Amino acid sequence: MKKSERLNQELIFLRDKYSFQLKEVQAIFFALKALRVLSVTPFDESYARIQQKLFATMSPENQQDISNLLAVVHYHNVAPVGDVANLEIVLNAILEEQVIQIHYTQYEDVHLQLQIYELFYRNGIWFTSAYNPDTQRWGTYRCDYMHDLKINPTKAPHLNAGGTQRFTRPV
Repeated sequence: MKKSERLNQELIFLRDKYSFQLKEVQAIFFALKALRVLSVTPFDESYARIQQKLFATMSPENQQDISNLLAVVHYHNVAPVGDVANLEIVLNAILEEQVIQIHYTQYEDVHLQLQIYELFYRNGIWFTSAYNPDTQRWGTYRCDYMHDLKINPTKAPHLNAGGTQRFTRPV
């Protein structure tokens, strides 16, 4: 038996030993369907591809149950307002606690340095909550107005690991 065949048989065996309950699987697919309405995400993988991969690990009966669920659940959402090409950079800057330089164009053309604390989606628009170390102020910034993002390796971050602040954030 080839090594790849043996590994495949072991994965099939383990799949049956450590499986999710049907309700848990339904919840995963329910959430995936909700996330499908987002046309832009910080990840390269499409939700259709993830769903296809998850389906491949399931029995035909479970696949049918999930298909029935997805056929009757529909989400209606506001379409994304603007094209956002930099979400992956924003997310990585948050996770790596890095200060970024941006060209921001919402009200006027300005160049800013920000340490982004969180990324959120509301009514078709991606936003960030960020600290500007130059002005020492917090702000909310629309991602579709952020251009030319670059990591600033010389600027020290103002947040600790996990987003814990070194100073008090105004409420």
